[in-house]
Amino acid sequence: MTTEIKTHSATMAQMIQTPPGPIPQPPPEIPPQPSPNPTPQPPLEPIPGNVPEPPVPQPTVA
Repeated sequence: MTTEIKTHSATMAQMIQTPPGPIPQPPPEIPPQPSPNPTPQPPLEPIPGNVPEPPVPQPTVA
């Protein structure tokens, strides 16, 4: 009985506190802030040792 009264009074309090009208939409999600130490971008020029080999021309099959 006591628990039912408490939950009922709590719901009534929430209903009273809730303003009438459209339900307020939650604020848009905040985009993640850039980390203080951003990940260094790889250099545009190829790194020695990781240079991709040129494609081998496939022999034309007659």
